[in-house]
Amino acid sequence: MEVWRLVMTEKQAAGWKQIEEMEGERGLFAMEELEKFSPRLAKLALEFGYGNVYVDQALTCSNGRS
Repeated sequence: MEVWRLVMTEKQAAGWKQIEEMEGERGLFAMEELEKFSPRLAKLALEFGYGNVYVDQALTCSNGRS
């Protein structure tokens, strides 16, 4: 576990919850693997992509995917 996960912000918590809702265990595993490869990229994806973008009620899972 990376140090930044020890103190989780609201965006990070929302991001983890959103990943779990969208992708389940597979998504959580993928994010954990990304953390091993690039902790900073994982943090960016988690906070911005999942903590901001997908949490926004204007964007649904169906219209947020290509």
